[in-house]
Amino acid sequence: MVRGIALLILTPALALGQLKTAPEWMDHMVLQRGKPLTLEGKATPGQTVHITFSGQKLAARAGGDSSWRVQLRPMKANAVPGDMFITSGKERIKLRDLLVGDVWLCLGQSNMEFPMNGEAHYKSLQPFVARPLIRQYNPRYIGKGIYGTAFPDSLARLIDGGTFYTGYWEQCDSTSIRSMSAVAFYFAERVTKQTSVPIGLVHLAIGGAPLETFIPKEALAADSVFVQKVRGNWLENKHLPDWARERGRQNRGADSSVEGPAHGYKPGFAFDKGLRRLTENPIAGFLFYQGETNAQEMARVEEYGRLFRVILEAYRHYWPNAPVILYSSLPSTALNTVLTYGLLSATGSGVCCRKFRIPAWLCPAMWGLCMTYTPLIRRW
Repeated sequence: MVRGIALLILTPALALGQLKTAPEWMDHMVLQRGKPLTLEGKATPGQTVHITFSGQKLAARAGGDSSWRVQLRPMKANAVPGDMFITSGKERIKLRDLLVGDVWLCLGQSNMEFPMNGEAHYKSLQPFVARPLIRQYNPRYIGKGIYGTAFPDSLARLIDGGTFYTGYWEQCDSTSIRSMSAVAFYFAERVTKQTSVPIGLVHLAIGGAPLETFIPKEALAADSVFVQKVRGNWLENKHLPDWARERGRQNRGADSSVEGPAHGYKPGFAFDKGLRRLTENPIAGFLFYQGETNAQEMARVEEYGRLFRVILEAYRHYWPNAPVILYSSLPSTALNTVLTYGLLSATGSGVCCRKFRIPAWLCPAMWGLCMTYTPLIRRW
């Protein structure tokens, strides 16, 4: 008996709870329609993993490193919730209440983050807020709302250990809508009314974030000018926005490490912690509302057009032809640099957005640009 207990303790528990999916696959999520999807995970080495969803039956064998991967065939939009079943031996995972539609990544700083419960029409809208076609992944991030002071030790340990975004997919209801991005909600509401296609909002905006945190570090390093942004300790790097570095020093204190401490404003950080794991699968597009942190010094304003081109080219690599809708509160000098660098070409057309006349541009690669000079949120 003792020998059996010893073997149980000393032997790796390969058969106990080995079946897993990649962490971004969750209950209530929206899957991107019209394109192949990659599902991967872990299982006991050598075991066959079976996947069933929406009429598809797939199988893969876990390798020696326990990893497995399958590719779901393109699916049409489907507003009827379905369950995905994943089995391996006696283990079983059920992903519940999945829709197939369009997935939009919502990025930027506080204007994108601005929640519905602070929006002018929230109270009148709230009793009628259930939107079965709208889902959101709206995680909290380490440092949210902490200004002018150091992170508590508990949060510092988490972010230094690799944790940043934590959350789950939710249905749009009277509870979840409170913290939903107002910009993203009104976008999704309009699109679902016009198309009846489910919309999944992946909201990764960070209050006060500079553009650099959403750009892959390797993309900055590959640019002859912006390589300077990823050299040395980011808190002391004068090629980054002053305000972002000051906020970083307030939150993390003095830091003498080579690259500087983990923080939501560090170049490439938000991409690594939130977006990189999403690059395996397609999306419908991006909503981007950012600019003020990069508009405090003239040097940052003048480089913004080229910097935005870097982020778009990096994103095109992972998500070809996915459009970007850019809501911008940048001063006109920064907007001019966007056009000067040939990032977008003006067509002279316009669209009406919540009673504002907002000029719209489309470049040959179908990257859209929607401009507004006010963060005021109104109903369509």
